[in-house]
Amino acid sequence: MWKDYWHKCRLYAENEFATVQKTRAQRGQSNPKRIKHQTAVGKMGELIARDHLCELGYNCSDPDFTIYTGKKKSWDSDMHLLSSHGKFKVACKAQDEVSAKKFGRSWIFQKGGHGYGHTDPIIQKGESLSVFVSLNLAEQTAEVMGPFRMRDMRPLFKEPRVKKLRYSKVALYWEDMQHICPYNGVSDFAESSQKMSKRSSSPPEPSPKKRKVEPDEEVETTPHVIYVLDRSGSMSQFGDEGYGSVQAAIATLPEARGENCLLSVFTFDNKHEEVVKGVLAKDYVLPKECMEPRGMTALRDSLSNVLEYANTLTNDVHMVIFTDGEDNTSKVDPLALKKMIKASKIDISWLAAGDAETDAATSLGIDKKDVLKVGGSGSNMVSAMRESSLKSQMGFSQMQRNVSVA
Repeated sequence: MWKDYWHKCRLYAENEFATVQKTRAQRGQSNPKRIKHQTAVGKMGELIARDHLCELGYNCSDPDFTIYTGKKKSWDSDMHLLSSHGKFKVACKAQDEVSAKKFGRSWIFQKGGHGYGHTDPIIQKGESLSVFVSLNLAEQTAEVMGPFRMRDMRPLFKEPRVKKLRYSKVALYWEDMQHICPYNGVSDFAESSQKMSKRSSSPPEPSPKKRKVEPDEEVETTPHVIYVLDRSGSMSQFGDEGYGSVQAAIATLPEARGENCLLSVFTFDNKHEEVVKGVLAKDYVLPKECMEPRGMTALRDSLSNVLEYANTLTNDVHMVIFTDGEDNTSKVDPLALKKMIKASKIDISWLAAGDAETDAATSLGIDKKDVLKVGGSGSNMVSAMRESSLKSQMGFSQMQRNVSVA
């Protein structure tokens, strides 16, 4: 459960980043890695809070993983308790263990700020509930506190201990909250908010202040295959066969790596482009136009971008690089990329198509066992792409090499 949840949250954070980057920068937040991490932690907290509330007997809606842009983006709570009395907002705040050790166990709420600041609606007024989650990502455990009524929380807000946050944030600190009793029952809450006089006869049991969520004993890691595809002008020598070989390989992924295999595809010429991220490979059809040849070859620039994305994933990640030439326009230094590849520990396969030399791969630190020479015919390419899905940790076998160049 834990790994699947964390992967989902990190993927959401990666895809959502472009929609908040400008606003965060205007608030003085400019570190992409930190912004994505905080987003993933927040979403992870929501999933764990949802499970916690459901186990206590509440009918809680799922967190919203839709990525909104422009005026559709809202800062209101996207989780609710549903009952015969109505629909009630649930705020979830999460903090990881590293932050807790540094700043104390605390949860931050947005309160105005310069320029593009907003105020979390839940801290201002109205009846709503809140759940607080502390995540230990290293140990894959969590502690859940609540639910609490926000009307009990509001008098406890303080300035954050971090001075630069004080103009736009308020904080709740766990040491100030420990005397607050968790909320006990949807019916009781509904009576208060709707001024009802009759209580429900069977509210849920009181929730503990703390609850530990353990990871599953055995978790199957969802495989994630990432294709990095050369679409520079020289790829025109292969006609439609380059595209056909990739699509054929995608079709074999569910059989080769499992029905739940995820797929991401990036292409490059002198530009790096994202085609798709984190979709199910099963039945996926790659847009043909995404591989139409054009431009120069900025291979290193593209690989640098893809590695940054791949390093956010917790899955069993396998990257396949398909190219027919050497880099001729990248800005990323070869030595810097080599260090990135070495540090990533991602399983990488390099398919050198046509007249491409394998030196382009090995000079960047790709092991020879993971580099496959590919013939220029359609059958060779299809075989090579298929074999890249079946490569073992020991590298390509001689048999796999034979069918790729025969």
